[in-house]
Amino acid sequence: MVGDCGKVGHEQDCLCDVQHLGVEITDDGVNGMWQGDRVADILKTDFTDPEDLLTWLTTVTDVHDKWVENQDNYGVSFDDIRPMELMDGPLLSQWAQIRRGVKYCVTTFPVQSVVDVLEKLCIDANLFMTAFTTNKFPQKMTYDRLRSLEVDMLAEKPNYAEVGRKHGIPRQVIINFRSLLAPIKKRQHGHVGFQRV
Repeated sequence: MVGDCGKVGHEQDCLCDVQHLGVEITDDGVNGMWQGDRVADILKTDFTDPEDLLTWLTTVTDVHDKWVENQDNYGVSFDDIRPMELMDGPLLSQWAQIRRGVKYCVTTFPVQSVVDVLEKLCIDANLFMTAFTTNKFPQKMTYDRLRSLEVDMLAEKPNYAEVGRKHGIPRQVIINFRSLLAPIKKRQHGHVGFQRV
């Protein structure tokens, strides 16, 4: 089969049927793109090479996606962290944003409590537990109750099953919370020392 381009074995992704629309682009495609010039400098992009061009476009897209993902909770120090502004969209996306933001702060900064992070991000304890458990925690959560749970879980050798019973928290939530608290526990005790739940 011969396509419109005259090639034998015309491939489906051939661009022979693309027509120029007569639109002239006067913007600078590199400097006009978000961080395009910086990425080009770092990669030392040769825009005459299609492989370099593709690498540059992919990198600009990846860097932008990472920036969007972390813009609500990025900071050089914990003091730089701003209150979280939840994105528009479905609740599951907002809950994921909350989980990422809290985890970022707990793992990046030398905080001693998730409650301190929640207060800094202006996230209500109840909303955090809803986001953290994807709405599988029907009980009301307060900062005081969450601090009490943290104190018990951050003990040097806690019995997680006892902690779960004491606070009325399901096993899977305890397991997930234990993972979230691991960086804090390591800072406090020099080790994590997980036990079975």
